[in-house]
Amino acid sequence: MQILIIGSSGLLAVNWALCGRKEDEVCLGLHRRVVNISNVNIALINLNNDNSLAQSIDKISQDLIINTAGMTDVDKCKAHEQIVWRVNADYAGLIAKNTFARNKN
Repeated sequence: MQILIIGSSGLLAVNWALCGRKEDEVCLGLHRRVVNISNVNIALINLNNDNSLAQSIDKISQDLIINTAGMTDVDKCKAHEQIVWRVNADYAGLIAKNTFARNKN
């Protein structure tokens, strides 16, 4: 199985990739920070706008998308509510819509 893990510089994504690489082809979808793990592919995911996000995901072959992206620093979240909403809610919705549209056909 080909698995794309978005939000891949976080602890959850890295541990998921470490476990999953034994049986599956894992690709970490990275935005800013690069994480290198042996036997795990990496791909840049452009989160700058809706179309870029969809195009980035479409370029990566996958059977399963796992979204672990999110802002979790409470102080930063309080100070930047609009950014938090975009990262924690809007991106998840875009990923779901993109996946649904691709699988619908």
